[in-house]
Amino acid sequence: MSAARIRVALVDDQALFRAGIRMLVASQPDLQFVGEAGDGAQGVALAAETQPDVVLMDIRMPIMDGIESTRRILESAESAGRTIPRIIVLTTFDLDEAAARAIRGERVVSFSRTRSRSSCSRRSARCIREPR
Repeated sequence: MSAARIRVALVDDQALFRAGIRMLVASQPDLQFVGEAGDGAQGVALAAETQPDVVLMDIRMPIMDGIESTRRILESAESAGRTIPRIIVLTTFDLDEAAARAIRGERVVSFSRTRSRSSCSRRSARCIREPR
């Protein structure tokens, strides 16, 4: 019997980046892409609706930034008694690393988009597969 696929949601305001990540996730046999959102507010709604295991979250977005969106996603899941998703914060700026520390916990990890693909993949896999 095969293990359950990891449900992944994506919240990022760049449509081209979302398309690339969607294709990458869909190409992995152990991952299931469950949806995407273009801003943090849509991300909160998406997470409540799809209940992903992992949310790939941009920090800088219109409407609601990734810090606030992450906070709301975690609080909503906890208050509803749902499984709390792991959040992987995506950033292109070193300054955002400081902002990500404000929300970092056992379910939140951040890394720069400028890291190598293999480095990002290894770190993401560790975050996703670590016992809760």
